[in-house]
Formats: sequence, C-alpha cells, structure tokens
Amino acid sequence: MALEESVVDSVANSNFKNQAEMPLQFGNILLNDSLIAARNMTAIREKSVSRSLERMDSTQSDELAGEGIAATLAAAMSQALAKVAQTIPPVTTGR
Repeated sequence: MALEESVVDSVANSNFKNQAEMPLQFGNILLNDSLIAARNMTAIREKSVSRSLERMDSTQSDELAGEGIAATLAAAMSQALAKVAQTIPPVTTGR
C-alpha cells in the first residue's frame, strides 16, 4: 500500500524547509553566543580596570605617606651608598 502523493509531497516540502532554515538557525545561535561572550569580556575588562585604578590610588597614597615602594627603595639605596662609602679605602698617595 503506497502513500498518497500529497502526503509524500508535504513531507518532502517540510524536510526541505527545515534543511533550508538550518543555516539561519545556526547563524542566530552563533551570533547570540558571540554577543554573550562580548558582554562577558566587557565585564571582565571593566573589573580589571577598576581594580588596577584602585591599586594605583592606594599605591600613590602610600608613597605620599612615605610608606610605599619609592620610600622603601630610597631607604635601601641610602643604606647601600653608606656601605659603599664605609668600604672605600682612604687615599694613600704621597701627596
């Protein structure tokens, strides 16, 4: 018992329509995923910049207070120069 020609045509048209629309559906899925990824990257970038700015502000206020990296580096350099000055032998030429 064979199917009616109208049923076969209807199923074939439906299958063709589904196959034809598939790239569009995948394209929409990819577009949606890329938009979500872009939003996530924007959020990460904003958090990173805000944390960097907070650290820069705290570092600058510490340096102005004399407790920061610059003050520590200056103290270490002065100690190193003092040690160098202590270990230089005096001039012993006959002048």
